[in-house]
Amino acid sequence: MSVRATTFITAAMLAAACGPPPPLALPSSPPVEPLQALTCDEGLADCDRNRANGCEAKLKVTQEHCGACGRACVEDETCAQGECALSGRRIAASMGFTCVLRPSGHVACWGLNDYGQVGSGNKQPSRKPVLVAGIADARSIALGERTSYALRANGEVLAWGSNIWGECEPSNAKSEWMAPAPVPGVSDAVALDAGSTFACAVKSTGELLCWGTETLIPLDASFKERRAPAHAVLGVNDAVRVAIGSGHMCILRRDRSASCWGSNDEGALGDGTREQRTVPTAVLNLGSTRQIAAGRHACALRSNGEPYCWGFNASGELGDGTTVTRLFATRVASLEGIRFIDTNLWTDGGCAVGAKGSVACWGLVANPQAWGRSVPPLTRAKSIEGVEDALQVAATRWSACVLHKGGKVACWGDAARIGRDTGGLYVNRAGPVSGLSDAVHVSVGVSHGCAVRRTGAVVCWGTNEHGQRGDSSPQPRAVPQEVPSVSDAVGISSGSRHTCAVLKSGRVTCWGQNEHGELGASTSETRSGPVLVVGIKDAQSVAAGGDSTCALRRNGQIMCWGTLDQDSSSILAPSPVKKINHATQVFADELDLFGRVTARYCAIEQAGGYACWGHHVQPDVLTAQAMKGISGARSGALGGNYGCVVRSNGRAYCSVPVDQQLRTPDKSRAKIELYEEHSFNDAVSVAESSNTRCVLRASGIVVCSGGNFKGQRGDGTFSGSGGHDDGVLGLTEAVELSSGEGFFCALRKNGSVWCWGNNAQGRQGTGELLEEVVTQPVAVSLPD
Repeated sequence: MSVRATTFITAAMLAAACGPPPPLALPSSPPVEPLQALTCDEGLADCDRNRANGCEAKLKVTQEHCGACGRACVEDETCAQGECALSGRRIAASMGFTCVLRPSGHVACWGLNDYGQVGSGNKQPSRKPVLVAGIADARSIALGERTSYALRANGEVLAWGSNIWGECEPSNAKSEWMAPAPVPGVSDAVALDAGSTFACAVKSTGELLCWGTETLIPLDASFKERRAPAHAVLGVNDAVRVAIGSGHMCILRRDRSASCWGSNDEGALGDGTREQRTVPTAVLNLGSTRQIAAGRHACALRSNGEPYCWGFNASGELGDGTTVTRLFATRVASLEGIRFIDTNLWTDGGCAVGAKGSVACWGLVANPQAWGRSVPPLTRAKSIEGVEDALQVAATRWSACVLHKGGKVACWGDAARIGRDTGGLYVNRAGPVSGLSDAVHVSVGVSHGCAVRRTGAVVCWGTNEHGQRGDSSPQPRAVPQEVPSVSDAVGISSGSRHTCAVLKSGRVTCWGQNEHGELGASTSETRSGPVLVVGIKDAQSVAAGGDSTCALRRNGQIMCWGTLDQDSSSILAPSPVKKINHATQVFADELDLFGRVTARYCAIEQAGGYACWGHHVQPDVLTAQAMKGISGARSGALGGNYGCVVRSNGRAYCSVPVDQQLRTPDKSRAKIELYEEHSFNDAVSVAESSNTRCVLRASGIVVCSGGNFKGQRGDGTFSGSGGHDDGVLGLTEAVELSSGEGFFCALRKNGSVWCWGNNAQGRQGTGELLEEVVTQPVAVSLPD
């Protein structure tokens, strides 16, 4: 390589040779005058620094410049009088029922309804949210023990539900209001809260109006047990928010200080004493405050986002890491940048929404399964998995719900109190698998489940006594765990106690029990980690059933291994199935007969035919039997008692018990008698578990029928053997379906996996091993 020499001449060299250059003569220019700031009237400012549009920012009401340039209110706040304040409570929970305020101004409620508090016009409990008739412009809601309230945009307060104690109409003209009606004497309201049997509203003037019946809180010297009509609390003329607790109440004042009054045995007033107060008394050690809430204790959110609580603390209600009662406001440990805080009459603890929409709780609400048991309370805030983009949270001692930015609501806790009747250890509504939002395939076995992620990784959950989950721990897992050494999976199937995945290369890898050769590795050694199946390099799908597995090759041939029938020997290496012509799909059913797990397989052929092999189909378990009476088959499923098929016309058909159809005395050719499962014609696929059939429709809903003793029908009940066409509650946009022992799982379009039915030993992956309570958020499907 040649190098060209280059000479660089610098300014310093020139100066040394020729002397210093003469000074440059610059043209003169007038001096620049500094830009004068605009002088704006009070309440206005030039925040965009654009003199052309003048003082464009109205500091009292502009969301982006509230009170000062650049001070923006967050999404759930409104700029009022130059201060960012909560727009109002948009989600609230009470004694077994919940309501949410929708962006449209409508209100939807669900849960217990013995006094009409759900607003459905009757007294039937509602597992699904219903729109409350006659409300279209609400801006805040509040719930009493059996009464609901909504604050309208015009300052009117509507009430419905129990009126035994004058909660709706102080004159007590009737014991219950079945539809929303204005509370007499209340107008120009800007904030609202409710106690057990009374409620209060803050007027724009700063006055506080209360009505109903309350014997524990001395509202003022002129206290009367029943307020008729709504009565102004003496001595309060600068309130902006109100919070009603158990025996006490608090207000947030215009100067951002907080004051409380009422009973004070456990320090609920935060004034450093245990003395009862009949007039508002300042909360000490708090400072500038933007939100306040009250229960048996009280909590407040400071203007800088720091949460503080005070008062009763036996169950960790204050979140300060102790169970010591506090007479002064005390910092909630480990939480910063909080946007919203919640506690109420029915909450032993509290919850808070973080700046990024995360939710953390403490006390019993963070650990609802501890209620009524000798379980230590959670005295520090615990992050709730699976929650993001939350705006507000509503908590009781048994459950909690969050409102997300998009309007979706998710709940967790005691299932009976969030519109879900568990009936014991089971879940009968769809719930999401914890932390899984990028799945592309899902399959479940008897008591475990697995999913392929968009990256090609595989995660599994549930039981693992034989390594079927793909890791070495024998303990059940209720949260998915990644399977080691699998990073390029494109399909998956779970058998009784083993799992197999198809890799991008066409190879098949399996793990778990191998006593009967179900891993296809030419041995009978059980493996808790993946092992490659011998001899298969062009698989397009796999089906695991009982103690065996079959793979569909790209040329339409099917290969099987393991033990297909209790009377046959194990097949340790893949062997071809005879009399199958160009299969397009293969599926399996496991049968537990006399303590032996066997299997039956069926395949859809390219021409729409249907053929089966395995247990009691033919003398040779690897010889397929074409089934008469079935044509135009598109997909299918087998279960312990039934066989189902979806035809090309979108109709789903199921047989009478398959074993009775196929197990003829001489094992001769059998004809499967089919009956129509549903009347719709947009079925995509079907899954079966015991005597329950679930059909995935093109619309993305899943419709189940048949048995329901473990809630596997997903319709919010546990009884009956029928079904309905409304679909599994809370589940939409499903694209794939799989079944296990008494439970089902579905893959949604957004990559999340949702399961319902039996959840013993964490087989649903929702975060808990037993489902006396639902401890992971479950989406609530709101009405249109």
